[in-house]
This record gives sequence, structure tokens and C-alpha cells, in this order.
Amino acid sequence: MFLLKRNKLVLLLALLHLFLYSNGQNKEQIKKQRNEISKKITLTNKLLEETRKEKKQSEQSLILLNKQAAYRNQLIDSYSRETRGINRNIKLNKEEIDNQEKELTALKEEYAHLINQAYKNRDSYDKLMFLFSSSSFNQAYKRMKFIQQYTTYRKKQAEVIKQKSFDLLALNDSLSIKKQQKQVLIKEKEKEKEALNSTIASSKQTLGKLQQNESELRKQLKQQIKQRAKLNKEIDRIIAAEIKKSRKANAGTFKLTPEAKELSNKFSKNKGKLPWPTEKGVITGTFGIHSHPVLPGIKIENNGIDIATESGSVVRAVYKGTVSAILDFKNMGKAVIVNHGAYRTVYSNLNEVFVKQGQAVDTKQFLGTVLTNRQTGKTEAHFEILYINSKGQFIKQNPALWISH
Repeated sequence: MFLLKRNKLVLLLALLHLFLYSNGQNKEQIKKQRNEISKKITLTNKLLEETRKEKKQSEQSLILLNKQAAYRNQLIDSYSRETRGINRNIKLNKEEIDNQEKELTALKEEYAHLINQAYKNRDSYDKLMFLFSSSSFNQAYKRMKFIQQYTTYRKKQAEVIKQKSFDLLALNDSLSIKKQQKQVLIKEKEKEKEALNSTIASSKQTLGKLQQNESELRKQLKQQIKQRAKLNKEIDRIIAAEIKKSRKANAGTFKLTPEAKELSNKFSKNKGKLPWPTEKGVITGTFGIHSHPVLPGIKIENNGIDIATESGSVVRAVYKGTVSAILDFKNMGKAVIVNHGAYRTVYSNLNEVFVKQGQAVDTKQFLGTVLTNRQTGKTEAHFEILYINSKGQFIKQNPALWISH
């Protein structure tokens, strides 16, 4: 019976160790995720502060505020999940404490009975009489073994009671710590809720101001569409020329060199793992067709993503390749196209460029700096990825799916 209980205790301790190890890993992961979200909130605050200094309201301010609200919601959800987890642990702790207390009470009662019996048979003379009254040597031997086992069992019972008492104290301490952790999480959650409410209020206020200046926004949007169309036309022209050159050299078919094919394969294997084109940033313009953040009924088409970043930030190559072209648009900055075999990456809205056409570039190599728009006060890099298939058709990719998360 004792060995059965002992094995059960060992198994319980092993499971508890496994749970604590996995719980520790989860806590580290949660901490890391929260730190990342906090960094994003800090960055959005910094970017919003820059737009305030410029004293120019733009839809970017609204997008940043909405992003910040989303990040704060993520933090609140994280605190809620951890609080629920702690509540479950507290419940399990309490149940285990109740079980341990019941077991301890039963052990003490059993031990008290053993002590009582030992007291009644405390005289060594009684033990000798118990042995000598045996009908045979074999029976005397068995009685002697019984007395030894009984004494050993009583000592082990005392040890078990002592260990149970320690376990119970440890469980109570653990319960107290969990309750303290829960209180800390509740306070953090409440603090984030207050910050979220403040962010939502600022977002509504900004939206109201922007809507009052609808004519200026429409003018900016018209200019942006014109600039993007010009960029798209140039990108199409350059890639079409490259495809034409390849077809001319390969009897009318688009064909990659073995080196370019290898580079393409390596690039494609890094989907979801490519570094960001900026060291810091928040995606403020998503890929595809979507509604304008302020103007009702207006749809915007984006061939890539827009990344709001700090003034003076650098843009870097997301993978090794060769600079296909450098474009220079008056009053709308510069652009760099990098060749990665069947893939092209485009970095536009640049103020200055550090590379030359035909130059080999490495992953994370600086290509240039991001332009700050004087009219809107925005510092925003535009990034695109295109894929050229075997038929020589180029397909726009969603860069958000390619860069690391």
C-alpha cells in the first residue's frame, strides 16, 4: 500500500515538474509577444508625435491610431488569457490542497492508531511473550518479521506525514503567488483599457478633423493615384524589357539562367521569413483593393504595402540580388528595383539612393533613405514584390505574406 502511494506521489511530482517547465516556456513566450506589441505601440506613438510636430493631419495619423488601438486590444486579450489560465491553476491548486488535507488527516489518524497500539505493547516483555508463545519456530520467525515490519511501517508513515505537510505548505505558497500574479495582471489590463479608451477618443477626434477637410484629402488621393500609376507604368516597362531580352536570347521563350533559377528557388523558400525593408515600421497601407480610411465609398488599389517609419530611416534589400533599375520621379522621390531571378522587389518613395544599376546587393544592404512628404508630413516607404512565371507574365505578390511576422 505504501509503495503504491509512493509511486503515485513520484508520478504526480513528475507531472507537476513537466507542467511547471511547460508553463515557464509559455510565460517566456507570452512575455516576448507582449514586448513585441509594446515596441509597436511605442513606435506608433513616436510616429504620431512626428506628425504632430509637422502640424499636418493626414489619414496616416488615423491609421496609426487605429493600429495602436488594435495593438492595445492584443495586449488586453493577452492579459485576459493569462488571467483565465491563472484562475484555472488556482482552482486546481485549491482542489489539490483539499485532497492533500484529507490525505494528511487520514494519515495522522492512522499514525495515531499505530502509536496507540505501540503504547499498549510498549513493554519488551510483551513482545518476547508474543514470540515465545509461538507454536513453532516458523511461526516465531514470522512474528519477529511482523514486529520489524510494523516498526518500519510506523517510521515510514511518520516520514510520509512530514513530506505531506511540506507539500501542503508548498501548494499554499504557490496559491498565494498565483493570486498575487492575478492581481498584477488585472491592474495591467485595467491600465491598458484606459489607454485604449484614450486612443479610441483620439481616433474619433482625428477622423472628425479629416472629414472636415475632405476636399484636401481628395486632392491628395488624386495626386497619390497619379504617382502610383506613373510608378506602375515604369515598373511594367522595365520588366517587360527584361522579358523581351530573355525571349530574344532564348528563341522566343522566357528562360532563366541556372544561377537566376537557383536564386529564385532560394528567394521563394524564404516566404514569410524575409526581413522588413525598413528596420522599424508599421504597415499603414495593405495590399489589394480596400476602402479609404476617411472618404466614404472610395476604394484604393495598392500593388504592395506602405510602411510608416521614422524620419530619415533607411530602406534595405530584403534579399540578395542585382539592382535592375533606379527610377527618379520629380516631386515624388526615387525607386529601386532589385532582381532576384524570377522575382523583383520594388522600393519606392525614396529621398536618396545609395546603389547603382547593375550593382549586386546583399540581404539587409542599405538601398536609400525614405522620403518625408512635405505636404502631408508622412514618412512612408512603398514596397512591392512581383513574380515572373514561365510564360513571361508578372504576378503581383502580397509583401505582407513574405516578410517576417
